[in-house]
Amino acid sequence: MEGTVTTEGADFQNHMYYYLIGLIHDKYNYSMLYEGDNNTYGALDDVILKIHDRDQSNCDALYLFQAKQTMKESKTLSIQDILHYTMNISKYINSYSTYRKSDEFHRSGAPAEMIYWSNYGLHADTMRFMQEHISDKPHLSLTIETIKKYSIKHWKALFMFDTAQKLANHCSPSPQQNIPKKPMTYLSETLAQSFAHEVLELVEDQADHTDGQDGKRMVKFRKQFLLGDTNLSDNAKHFRLSFLVACDIKHNNPFTKFDLNSLTSVTFYTDAFRMVTLKRIDVPVPMQCSFQYNGFDEDELEWFFKHFVFYVRVPKNDTMLVAIKNLFKDRWNIDILKKYLIDEPRKRREQAKKDEKQLPHRWFVTKASIEAVLKMVEVKNDPDSNSPELQQNVKIFISNFDQLLKGVGCKSFLEVPQLCKIMGIIYQNRIRKPNIQWHTNYEIGSIYDTFVQCVFENTVRGKFDEMDKLHVWAKELIEKEFYAKHSQLACELEYNNGNSIDDYGQLTRFGLTVTQSDTSKCVEFMHRTVMEYFLVRICVLGNVNREEFYYFLKRYFCVSRANIADKFIDFFLSDMKTLTVDKKHILSSYLHSSSSLLATCIRMALNNATFNTLRLLLATAPKGLLRNVYFRFGGSNTPQGSVAISEEKNEINVKRLGERQTLLLLATLKESDDEYTDSYDDGDNDEDERDENSDDRTVLQRMLFEINSDEEDTLEITRQNNGKEAVAKELSRPHSRMPKAPPGAVKFVPPPVTVDNGNLSTVSYVDTSIYPQHPIQQAVVFKPLPQMINAPEDESILVLPNQPISSRKSDPALGGSGPGTTALRTNINEVLTPFKGMSLKDFEQQRKQMEEQNRQKRDILHKAIEQHAQKTAAEASKIQEIKSELLKLDSELASDVAILRKQIDAASLHFSNVEKNYLNIENLFLKAKVELHQALEKKEMLTEHLCAIISHNEERKAKRLSELMEKVGITADDGFDDTLNGNNTCARDGNSGLDSPQSTRN
Repeated sequence: MEGTVTTEGADFQNHMYYYLIGLIHDKYNYSMLYEGDNNTYGALDDVILKIHDRDQSNCDALYLFQAKQTMKESKTLSIQDILHYTMNISKYINSYSTYRKSDEFHRSGAPAEMIYWSNYGLHADTMRFMQEHISDKPHLSLTIETIKKYSIKHWKALFMFDTAQKLANHCSPSPQQNIPKKPMTYLSETLAQSFAHEVLELVEDQADHTDGQDGKRMVKFRKQFLLGDTNLSDNAKHFRLSFLVACDIKHNNPFTKFDLNSLTSVTFYTDAFRMVTLKRIDVPVPMQCSFQYNGFDEDELEWFFKHFVFYVRVPKNDTMLVAIKNLFKDRWNIDILKKYLIDEPRKRREQAKKDEKQLPHRWFVTKASIEAVLKMVEVKNDPDSNSPELQQNVKIFISNFDQLLKGVGCKSFLEVPQLCKIMGIIYQNRIRKPNIQWHTNYEIGSIYDTFVQCVFENTVRGKFDEMDKLHVWAKELIEKEFYAKHSQLACELEYNNGNSIDDYGQLTRFGLTVTQSDTSKCVEFMHRTVMEYFLVRICVLGNVNREEFYYFLKRYFCVSRANIADKFIDFFLSDMKTLTVDKKHILSSYLHSSSSLLATCIRMALNNATFNTLRLLLATAPKGLLRNVYFRFGGSNTPQGSVAISEEKNEINVKRLGERQTLLLLATLKESDDEYTDSYDDGDNDEDERDENSDDRTVLQRMLFEINSDEEDTLEITRQNNGKEAVAKELSRPHSRMPKAPPGAVKFVPPPVTVDNGNLSTVSYVDTSIYPQHPIQQAVVFKPLPQMINAPEDESILVLPNQPISSRKSDPALGGSGPGTTALRTNINEVLTPFKGMSLKDFEQQRKQMEEQNRQKRDILHKAIEQHAQKTAAEASKIQEIKSELLKLDSELASDVAILRKQIDAASLHFSNVEKNYLNIENLFLKAKVELHQALEKKEMLTEHLCAIISHNEERKAKRLSELMEKVGITADDGFDDTLNGNNTCARDGNSGLDSPQSTRN
């Protein structure tokens, strides 16, 4: 790991990390972990790379990396370096064993490659055990020609090298003494004994020829072994290869190869094998014995060395940086990449380890996260990223985001990360435009609808040619499938129908769904609210069966204020025609299930401010239930009792509604009352539903003109509109005293109630003498219906133009009878005819004249139509030219917008980082200031304490010295020289000294 290496080693490891990102970023879907858990990956923990499938649900390939570098780039790895020292292959075998025992192995599977990434080379002797590695996977196609890939081909011979080297030293004419003992042994005694008799044979008995050294016997090589007989066992063949390499190293002559036949007659003492068990055998019989090491059998070791790969001769420093820059192109910034891909993930990982809240497999950095960082780098490197328009938009967005949301009552946006993310996606492309378009409708339904649409547009942007009709058609089909699939998934999740990743795996491309990493492999939405959006969409706009829609109503329709689905329902009900007649019938039967359910739903609709839902309730509810619903501005004055309680359940108190909500309620009730009246006029309701005692007034009339209204109703209406409690109380009690006319009032005597042909629209229920300009009087105006205009009974075109107008109108008494009158008979002789007083010749002449006039008019009309058609064709050509110019402008705008498309993410991310740094620095400053104050107080307190200790110590010393002086009979004024000379009178006579005048003075 980086914490245990030098700075140059850390840079080498970082460069490997960057190089791998640049190598695969544009080709595959992946995730990476920098410095994994040592308890999971062992020594192969520097970088962990996972290549995912398209759905990012499975791991197609896993790569484990270990980075090692040396200051001397010409250094090569010897056989002993691989076995024991610099590299130590056993460490990586143990690391693979550790990984196999971890949970991550069951989650991600066996690694495709375990890579030793190094700038070392391989020694020529080491290369005799190696082979060039050809990867089975195409993921790591290197762009640096100097990097070579090797794997250990003859790993069995490598494991036998220590024994072979020891044997080569013993058979040498000048054996080396005091060979250092190796840290570990790879070849077990059992395996060595299985082929020892194929390599060596005893010269004489151990009793006759001993060297005085324990365990050594005189032996010589078998001829079959030196010649490489084909009858040798597989282990003996591998040992011969290892022994030949050891002899070449011992021979140490680069110009000639060592000849094993030269050892035919050589006898020597050795303890390379367990010589005690070696017996004289004329014809050795090959024995098969498999390798085992650290719990792995031979097949598992074979798999390990096949997938353990050396990436050697990796360049360092400037050469590597050039290769990395060629991969990243214009998205290279080492400071940003190090901060957001190495430092920040490491801090979060360390904090998660302390809190024990995160699992190791969730520490991986996804391709999407890396893409966001690269976009930020691209924006930073883009010379056009600092355009004044973009900077101004970002500044407005950052400074006014909080104010924009709070201004419409959406304070919760700033407290919910999910909603902040939604707003970021909505403005992702808008903020790049010169004239930014702010989202004006902050209702939850509108925001989520815009968010889902932006998610789709952001995903498919740039993948279709808007000028190609086939591409436009394909985009429309994908968009239709996008909404259909998400809605279908929402239904399956809601109604507990199992879903498969094969059916909905492609939806993860849009980012609204995720795939569970457990064994279920199910697809779920990124958030519960997104699922509810699509569920409401399909239940309101789509086709669902009766049982599912009824279940949907019981669970989501007007159930609580915390239910966000009510907002979605209200949004999709903005057009009442979207709900089919069958669904309205189901809603009506649902409201019939309880007598108080309608009032409860209306209360919830008012609490949630979902007036489209309220309009649906009033339009769908049975009229019998609507008659029992009463709106009141306050509590009920009905007496206690079962009937009163039943009535209270259907009474809705709107006292707490604001001004805007009250006006919306009035408008909704007015619209509902119009439909209510029309339904009665059309005879839709049965006559049996209307009894003599039923209240046929509309809901709005019962709300505004309550028969038994109490003082609280009137008081609340007046208080809401006038805002003066004193005046409201006076206006609310017209029966107790004569009301005072407000300013501007005119004495008014109400006319008697009259009926105009059965029309009650001219009746006013508000006394304008008391309330001359009452808001309700102004808001609710019942206009009279227009009177029917009686058409003239005779308007024949044959009436002469010079005929008097009065003669064209028929007698009012003709053709009908009024109420209470008798119809008069018409005199046929007095009836006006077109031929009266006119000859046939004159009539024929006038007819021809009219025909000529009509023909001329027809010609003029044809010419006008032809001219208009020509003008229309010219205008159509101009419009086509304008459209082509507009398309050119749009294409130019699209190219300009494409440059700014990737800049907002960087600006937002930069702002969040700067704000985070500012808060951290501010917290550190405050903390340092407090610590400084505390340290100063502590310093002053310790100083005072020190002074007190010194003062107290001096007092004790003075007291102690005085006591000592008194003991020896010395006073402060005595001469010390006389005392030293023995002339002190106190010494001669202690009693007299006490009574002397000198003592008295002291």
